[in-house]
Amino acid sequence: NIERARPAKRKQLSWPRRRCTAVVYRWEPVPPITSRRMHIRILIADEDKSTQAALGRVILSLGYEYVAADNVTQALDALSGKPFDLCVVSLGLPADALRNILATAHARKNPIPVVARTASATVREIVSAFRMGALDFLPRPFHDQLGAEVIERALSERSRASSAFRTS
Repeated sequence: NIERARPAKRKQLSWPRRRCTAVVYRWEPVPPITSRRMHIRILIADEDKSTQAALGRVILSLGYEYVAADNVTQALDALSGKPFDLCVVSLGLPADALRNILATAHARKNPIPVVARTASATVREIVSAFRMGALDFLPRPFHDQLGAEVIERALSERSRASSAFRTS
């Protein structure tokens, strides 16, 4: 439980020739954070458990929540359920399954941006990911800072696109 100090009451202290006001602090619980940041959900569709854990650590450090899908069936079930704000997909999945995930993400009323995770960042894989509709890519291995930058950039692109959609 996170707490913070708040001034409770002021006491008058007097010394000879000097008057001073002292503040007494009382510890109170901080109200829960209810910002938009806590309601962002990210889907990780990757067969590799270590990559899921690494991406999950980065996502949690940013203050978001995530759902990990080990296979294509779990990813498609998750996409058909609750809404997501971002989808991180491994290019190591079978090509047909990957196309199904991307089609499902883009077919929603509010399309979900997709970040492709590449096993080896070859130009061929990156171009393939962009042609299938990925917004950005994340090479493997990646540093936490790079993962955070890619996720933040994709989410800001989504918010920019949805605000443009609302105004037009």
